[in-house]
Amino acid sequence: MANKPSRLASFYAELRRRHVLRVATVYLLTGFVILEMCKMTFPWVGIPEWIILLIMGIMAAGFPAALFLSWYYEITPEGMDKSQDSESPQTVSQMPLTSNIIISVLAGIIITLLPIPNIWEAID
Repeated sequence: MANKPSRLASFYAELRRRHVLRVATVYLLTGFVILEMCKMTFPWVGIPEWIILLIMGIMAAGFPAALFLSWYYEITPEGMDKSQDSESPQTVSQMPLTSNIIISVLAGIIITLLPIPNIWEAID
């Protein structure tokens, strides 16, 4: 019997192959730099503080979209192409990967929308 990688290991390998982890890291680091620049410059310019919360909410809402796009598309010299399927075929006994992605995206949207009441309180 051949050593088959676990489902978690194969999912992690697929994330690395499709560069989803790289996109997540770059997105989070860029968002952090943008928020820090806003926190430093907005009070000096006189822009209200709730704008920073709005920018943070927009970036949080864009995070699942960035992950979704990095999963399904890859950048090639010819432009954006749909990602190629994995070499390992999916068996009937496995849960389809698309349903896991849909659940993950919905969970990300719910987590993103949780701080909205706090944002409205900060605006008032």
